[in-house]
Amino acid sequence: MLKLGSWLFDDTSRRLLRGSRERKVSPKAADVLRALAETPGQVWSRDALLERGWPGVVVGEEVLTHAIAELRKALDDDPRTPRYIETIHKAGYRLLASVAQLSTPAATCAEGLTLLDDAADFEIDAYGFYLSGIWLWEHDDARAAADMFASALRLSPNFALAHAGMAKALADAATYQEPHADERRRLLERALDHSRAAKFGGITAQAVAAEAFVFAMTGHARRAKAGYAAAIRMAPNDAETHRLKFLRW
Repeated sequence: MLKLGSWLFDDTSRRLLRGSRERKVSPKAADVLRALAETPGQVWSRDALLERGWPGVVVGEEVLTHAIAELRKALDDDPRTPRYIETIHKAGYRLLASVAQLSTPAATCAEGLTLLDDAADFEIDAYGFYLSGIWLWEHDDARAAADMFASALRLSPNFALAHAGMAKALADAATYQEPHADERRRLLERALDHSRAAKFGGITAQAVAAEAFVFAMTGHARRAKAGYAAAIRMAPNDAETHRLKFLRW
């Protein structure tokens, strides 16, 4: 899973995700995007991208032009004022957005503490911030909880439980504490992004339930109920999942 600017890119399924938006790109467009994402800011020549996307095949440059156009459409990127893919005249293309790799945690201990691939990389302070965030969220201070989860994620960007906590806190803040419609939409889109990051950090009942909670807060009843049902099937005795379902339904 890659984070490209404000988008998440699941290169396995070739899906681009941002808030409630989800776009799937063709295999060749995905190959081009993967190449550009390897060296953000570096110019790739058209020949190099053609070799990467169509190795050993003689094709015209129009296939690359089509792939770039497809990616721009999927990313909501305007070629006249690009934020993602820039055309370099007579040279090629480059990716303007920042790129971050979201890796998959290897295990979860009995207490639900998600460990990273390398245990030496785990930040115990991040877990402390996470616990503080949970306490604040349970005591109806969603914005302060979001600040704690953000602190946890600054230390451990792949901490799936912190992403799940952030999703719940942002959804709560948007629904109960934000009077402005535009800001509510922005917070709810961020909540969906974090719920998906939690799932891609490891498909756990907590991650699935957090996404269901966000769907419930956004009025997507069918998707919310399906998510809660899936989470309960995954962990029938998980109190957090049952409590989240009870809070909304």
